[in-house]
Amino acid sequence: MLGLRWEHLNADFSQVGKVIEKIAHHGKGKMYFPLVTPCQEMIRVWWEQEGKPTEGWVFCSPRHRDQRRRLSESAMRKAWKKVKEFGGLDESLDLYTLRHNFASQHLMAGSDVQMVSKLMGHSDIQTTMSHYSHLTQSHLAETLKRAERLFNPSITQAKIEALS
Repeated sequence: MLGLRWEHLNADFSQVGKVIEKIAHHGKGKMYFPLVTPCQEMIRVWWEQEGKPTEGWVFCSPRHRDQRRRLSESAMRKAWKKVKEFGGLDESLDLYTLRHNFASQHLMAGSDVQMVSKLMGHSDIQTTMSHYSHLTQSHLAETLKRAERLFNPSITQAKIEALS
C-alpha cells in the first residue's frame, strides 16, 4: 500500500500490477493481484477526489502533500491504533497480522493452497505450506467426512461424529 502508484492500477481498478518491494531482490518481476469490488470502488472514488491522476503515489504523505511524497513506514500507526480501539482488538495486534489473517481465512474456507500462495505473492508454494499448512490439516478430516457421506449416504452425521 505504501508503494502503490496510479501506474500500478489497470483502467477499471480491478487489478494491481507491480513489483513487490519486499521480495524484489528475488527477481520475481511484476506480479498481478485482483482487487475485490469494494476496494475497486474505494480506489475509484479516491482517484476522482484526487483529480483523476495517471501517475504518482496513490496515498501520499499528509505532511508532504504539496510535494506528493510517499507515505512513511510509520504513517499507519495512529490510524491502526484507532481501528484497534474501535474494533476492540488487542492493542499488540500488528497491522501485518491482517496479511496472515487473509491467508488463514481463505485456507480455512477451503480455498486452493496454490491460489492463496499466488495471492500472497509467495514465489514458492512451499512458503505458503510452511506457514499455513497447519490450517489445512483440520480440513482433511472434514473432507473425509464429506466424502464418506457421498459414498455412503446411509451414514448419519451423528455416526460420523461418533467416529471422530
